[in-house]
Amino acid sequence: MLGATGSTRRQSEVLEYLVEENRVLKEPLKGRALRLNKQLTFRGFEAITVEALRELRAEKDAEMEALYARIAKLEAALDQVRLSR
Repeated sequence: MLGATGSTRRQSEVLEYLVEENRVLKEPLKGRALRLNKQLTFRGFEAITVEALRELRAEKDAEMEALYARIAKLEAALDQVRLSR
C-alpha cells in the first residue's frame, strides 16, 4: 500500500506525463490546449484524442493522395521521354 509520499509522487508523475502529452498533442489539436485539472476525465481526454487522430489521419491521407498524383505525373513524363527516343 502506498503512503502519502508514494501517492503524491505517482500523482506528480501522472501529471508530468499528461503535460508532456498535452505538448505533443497541441499540433494535431490546432493549438487547442488540454486543461489539466481534476475535471479532465478519461472520457473527455479520449474524445479529444480521437478527434486529433481523425484530423491527423485526414491530413496524412491528403498528403498520400498528393504523392500518388505526383508519382502518376512523373510516370507519365517518363513514358513520354521513353516514347520520344
